[in-house]
Amino acid sequence: MKKNPNLWYRAYHGTTHSAFKPIAEEGFQVSLTGVLGSGVYVSPHVEIAESFSKPIKIVVEEDGKVISKEYICVFQLAVRPGSITDEANPTKTTFPQLWHQYYGDENSEWVISDPKDVRPYAILWKEV
Repeated sequence: MKKNPNLWYRAYHGTTHSAFKPIAEEGFQVSLTGVLGSGVYVSPHVEIAESFSKPIKIVVEEDGKVISKEYICVFQLAVRPGSITDEANPTKTTFPQLWHQYYGDENSEWVISDPKDVRPYAILWKEV
């Protein structure tokens, strides 16, 4: 069975509390300081994205008691086909080869150069 080349990839993006609201309201901005160069960093693995999330402390009432809990949140995304490119050869659609040099699995993190190619569609919360 062939994959449909028009279907968008599924990916995830973990972030800090201070960046969460601007992303939700305005969309992604290109990171200029990333190890693999400028772009929006996403991963096809939720566990990888979680590792970039910073816990958010929330005070909740549970069983009549006010307690503090910590959560991490991750954006679930759609990534346009053809937007994942090899920086050494921008016309070639592939996974960034530099990631393998730094982290091992070249399919762990994708760098998307145009934020319009990344569309958040869900927010995942996990208690830590």
